Order: sequence, then C-alpha cells, then structure tokens
Amino acid sequence: MKKNRLIFLFIVSLFIGTLFTGCDDNIPKYDNVKVERVEWNEDLKMGVEIEIGYELLKVADRLTVFPENATDKMQTFSSSDSEVAIVDARGLVKTNSVGTTTITVTVDGKSDEFTLTVTEKAVIEVTEIQIAAPDIEIMAGVKRDLSIEVTVLPDNAVDKSLSYTSADPATVQVDEKGIIKALKIGTTKVTVSSNDVPTIKGEFNITVKEFEGDYPREGWTLTASQNPLFNESPNSLTSPLDGDLATWMGLVKPGKTHTTITVPPAAQGGNIYFIVDMKESRDVNYFRIYHRNGTDVLLRYYMIEEISGSDDGINFTPIATNVVIPDAAKAEVMETPNLSIPKTKYRYLKFFCSKDACFNSAGTRGSVQFAEIYIGLKK
Repeated sequence: MKKNRLIFLFIVSLFIGTLFTGCDDNIPKYDNVKVERVEWNEDLKMGVEIEIGYELLKVADRLTVFPENATDKMQTFSSSDSEVAIVDARGLVKTNSVGTTTITVTVDGKSDEFTLTVTEKAVIEVTEIQIAAPDIEIMAGVKRDLSIEVTVLPDNAVDKSLSYTSADPATVQVDEKGIIKALKIGTTKVTVSSNDVPTIKGEFNITVKEFEGDYPREGWTLTASQNPLFNESPNSLTSPLDGDLATWMGLVKPGKTHTTITVPPAAQGGNIYFIVDMKESRDVNYFRIYHRNGTDVLLRYYMIEEISGSDDGINFTPIATNVVIPDAAKAEVMETPNLSIPKTKYRYLKFFCSKDACFNSAGTRGSVQFAEIYIGLKK
C-alpha cells in the first residue's frame, strides 16, 4: 500500500512539472530593439533657408529611424541658437531673427542635424501703377478721391504708398491721399508716383468745368440768432444740413413766446436769422428749402426779408431782399423751387427775417421751422 502511494505521488509530480514547463513555452518574449541611427529627410539635410516671420516650419516626422522596428521612436528637438529660431516639442520651428542655427533631432540617444538659415524678407518692389479712369471731369468747387482709381502692382509689393502732384495747383489742388479739389475752370494733370520706385508713375487728365447744381454740404455748419434753440426734439442746428426730412430747425418768431424763449416784436427791434457757413467762398445764385414735414403751413417761412454774404462771418453785405417763397400756403408743397438771387461769391450766407410777411402773421404759431436748405449755382 505504501509503495502504491509513492508511485501515485511520483506520477502527480511529473504531471505538474510537465504542465508548468508547457506554460513557460507559451509566454511571448519582447526584445528591446535599439535605434542604430537617425537621418533627416534629404530636403532638410541639405539645409533650409527661410525668411524671417515665415509661417511655422514643421520638422516632426521628416526623418527616418533605423532600424524600422526600433522600439523607442520618440523624437525630441532642439535649436543651437534660440535667438535665431526655436523648435517646440511638436517639431514646429519659429523664427526669431536673421541668422543661422542647427536644428537637432534625437531618437533613443541617436541624433541628426540640419542647418537652418533665417534671412530678411525679400523686398518686393512696385512694378506698375494702373489708372482705371485717367480722364476726369469735375466741377469747380468739388472734391474727388483719385485713389479709388489707382491700383499698385504687384499686389504683394512691400511699399505701396503713393505721392500725388498737380501740374497746376491753381486749377486743381491734390493732397497726400489723392483727394483733389477743383478750384477754377481749366485743365491740368495730376501725377501719381510710387514712393518705393519713383520712376513708376501714372497720370490723370483733369478737366474742370463750371459748377452747376446743389453744392455738397459735407462739413457745413449753421448758427442762429437763438442759441440754444427752444427745447423741442428734434429741433437742432444740424437738422437743415443732415438730409433727414424728419428733423428740423425752428426759431421763435418776433413778437412771440415759445417754451422759455421770448422775442420782441419787429417794432421793438425783434428779429431772427440763421447763417450757413459753407467753409469756403462759393459762387451762388440760388437757394432752396424744404418745409418741415407736415401739413401745418403756419410754421413755414413765406419770405426771406434779407439775404447777405460775408467772408469773415462778421461783416455782411446785402445780396437780395424780400425773396418770396412761393406756395408756402399749400400744405402739399413741401419743397420750394430754386429761389434765384444775384450771383455772388461768399463763404457765409445770412438769412434774416423780422417783418410779419416773413411768417404769415395771421398765424398763431409761436415758431417758424424748416427741414433742409440747399444752396447752389445754376447757369
């Protein structure tokens, strides 16, 4: 019995030993394959030259690791001169200044390098100035922007700045931005030159004709005998020049009280006026007003007692008197025709009223109002 037991234990031990020996044979074995060498791609290895400010240069993965089955292929990067360029952990190179640096990649202790040269940006010069509309007709007293007609080529030229000159500044003035102002009837040339390459030029042929029509009101201002105006929105001194028929300017009539303003009657020296500053002397022979938007004809001007002109805004010379505004009593007539006055040349025009006839004295309204005023020259 004892002998059988020993035999059984021997057999069990042999089986278990065999079992564990088989397990060892099934466990995979991993070999650490070391990197033997690293080589940048040929396009980098030959050296790279880029301009300062170049978009980020990517160098990651632009290399070959030997052998191909190397275990550790993690790449690290460095620059020998960070003042010239730096390279981050992603392999993106950023230029900082002109110069030369060495970009190194290291993989599992093996390295390779290439030379990076950072240069100044190439200066792209102007080669041509194109003029879209070289022949310009303009009326005296009018401004125009010539720069919108100019194209500088190539589009990526470094310095596209321009200079403008007039052959006859007495006829046409031009500023550094290419804005011309026609001063008198005649013809002249305006030359536009490249500041980068002064020999590259374009030319405009300018013909100045006599002005006709409403003058542009940009920059004009208006003052009045009552300042401040009576407080009622949208009553303002800018309204007659803003092109908005929903706004207006009103003055309290002589002999009337409105809100906090009282004006003595004409017999006691009461009067009202407004002055348009056109910012420069202009030939003028008409004006036109647009009544306040509405049907209340008792708020309208029926006559301008005196129109006078000035170049200093202080001393005025009479131009016209008792200029009747036709159809003021017709509610449906909002805009007057062009009202003729003798042709004169002044910077300031003053519109003065004191007579009852200016306001339709039968009315009970305390103020007189209008929306817009236009001033111009007709042949």
